[in-house]
Amino acid sequence: MPALVADIGGTYARFAVVTEERAEPVLLRRVETAGFATPEAAIADVLAAAAPVRPRAAVLGCAGPLSASGIRLTNGPWEIDPARIGAAPGFERVTVLNDFPPLAAAASVFDPADAAALRPLGPLATGRDGPRLVCGPGTGFGAAVLREVRGTFVLEETEAGHVDFGPVHEDEFALWPHLERVCGRVTVEALVSGAGLGRLDAGLRAMRRMPVADIDPARVLRTADAGDAVAREAIGLFTRLLGRAAGDLALVFKATGGVLLVGGMIGRMLDRFDEGVFRAAFERKEPFGEFMRTIPTHAVIASEPALTGAALIARRPDAFAFDGLVWERGA
Repeated sequence: MPALVADIGGTYARFAVVTEERAEPVLLRRVETAGFATPEAAIADVLAAAAPVRPRAAVLGCAGPLSASGIRLTNGPWEIDPARIGAAPGFERVTVLNDFPPLAAAASVFDPADAAALRPLGPLATGRDGPRLVCGPGTGFGAAVLREVRGTFVLEETEAGHVDFGPVHEDEFALWPHLERVCGRVTVEALVSGAGLGRLDAGLRAMRRMPVADIDPARVLRTADAGDAVAREAIGLFTRLLGRAAGDLALVFKATGGVLLVGGMIGRMLDRFDEGVFRAAFERKEPFGEFMRTIPTHAVIASEPALTGAALIARRPDAFAFDGLVWERGA
């Protein structure tokens, strides 16, 4: 059946449709979440402009924790309740889940040999069958795991971005007292995210008693390109911390099937990415260094991977198992 699929973040939501004739999602529109009071209003506006397409199902990946009533965006104004969305005419089934399980679903079809979808980070590791980890920084930091269990793809969401994150190297021990605390903590998401890059830059400047600017990541990237040494140092440190966080998660979940990096910050930083720094931090997990060196790491460069994954779930709902809320008309 025709389906509406969405990737709903804190700032923007992207909507696409999947039809019987075309399996790949067709992007309809990107909207600002602040531009609509509710997700129902945004969906109605998007579909009004998309006539005559009338989807009967919806799969919505949303950047927030799942609760019994739906998802409240962590960094945005919306509350997504499948029953309220399903009240709109035409919908027969609405599925709401965290935004990272659809990315894990997309990992089920990504081929490491496809240069249009994945870019290797560091030397090609041997890799083998097993769980695949999808993680990365955007507005926040997310992670999910893909496992195949008796012919079903199991999508496991996490709150990995909210675990505590501490220093390891001497330069990090010197920096940590100067970092901004978020809710009194230094977490993975506080540092390995868009705002995290800004916090690293601000912390380095505060440590050296330099003027501290805002934590806008675009400013850090811009000033680094202009030759600012502190901004460049912040980018290098960000790369190291991302490698460490991704390596920790790969070890936790024994991600022998590989690690895929996603998120808005990956696309913005790929040209500045020091793969050697990333892999060194990723592999530095003694006594498991040899094990870590067998795990391949790639950046996802395919366009709209979250919508691709949501489309897979919409077309083959019985092929995937995940934690989510499903509303069905008449149920």
